[in-house]
Amino acid sequence: MLAHSIIYVPFTMQEALLSSNVEEWEKTTQFKLNSIKKNNTWTFIPLPQAWKVLNSKWIFKVKLNAHGDVEKYKARLVARGFSQVVGIDYMDFIFLLLWK
Repeated sequence: MLAHSIIYVPFTMQEALLSSNVEEWEKTTQFKLNSIKKNNTWTFIPLPQAWKVLNSKWIFKVKLNAHGDVEKYKARLVARGFSQVVGIDYMDFIFLLLWK
């Protein structure tokens, strides 16, 4: 029977920065930000007056190999789109209804 150590996966960026694996989390989040920038995933524009900014959140994962050892630390930056309201924050649904 193999005994594996438990790997703590942070829920927030603050937890990641306070964890014992802070260097790994910093490295993986910086890698993801560099990738986003390199691939032109985002375009920064002036915020129109009536619009609000969507918050984002880091999602952290640890990928293990077949032996249960850490293979890779992973991080994703996701928009918290659930805070949007149809017709106020976006119009796709309304346009779809009008188009049909």
